[in-house]
Amino acid sequence: MKSFKLIMLLFFISSCSILFPDGIMFNPTSYKYEYLTIAKKIDFSQGKFLIAPTTFKKNIRGGELEYVFDFFKQKLKDNVTKTRYLKDGKGREKFPFNINYDNGLEEIELLAAICKGYHFLVLTKTMYMGESRDIVAGSDYKLNSDTKSGAISFMKVLDLENKNVYFEMACSGDVNITEEHDIGMGNIHLDSYELGEKTMKKILKKLR
Repeated sequence: MKSFKLIMLLFFISSCSILFPDGIMFNPTSYKYEYLTIAKKIDFSQGKFLIAPTTFKKNIRGGELEYVFDFFKQKLKDNVTKTRYLKDGKGREKFPFNINYDNGLEEIELLAAICKGYHFLVLTKTMYMGESRDIVAGSDYKLNSDTKSGAISFMKVLDLENKNVYFEMACSGDVNITEEHDIGMGNIHLDSYELGEKTMKKILKKLR
């Protein structure tokens, strides 16, 4: 048995030498975090939270990421709900579909009036490399020319009572594979959409 394992190991090494004469180079995803507020954690005991749809460039109404809501549900139990469940007297949705991550703070007076009974509004956003080569985390992050996949996610928590940003952070992820080492990598990490989900989940992990 030991002889068989040794033979297989030697075969693998020799095969790699033929296929990859310059050696095998693995390029794990590189993640970067940036806190955009002094607060680096969320105090989940401070009141009731609303979760808005995640902002995507190609979807003006955004999209609901269930794993984001599930995270807050686990933390807050009955003190969290989705914005689409806010209804007026006629049963229509109250939350404006055109309010998103980028303009939420500008519309905080309106939001405070609409979201009465809630203390915080959670806004999220994800961008992908295919939409822009200048994906920015804060102000100093830019994908370089060798990046094959990239995405960035943001989370912002608006304090509806004090009308300010209570918490905000970003997480970017990219995979850099230079042209000469791209042989044999196949589709590993070539999907920026997968990185979008991973960067959002990295933010949630920081909040545990």
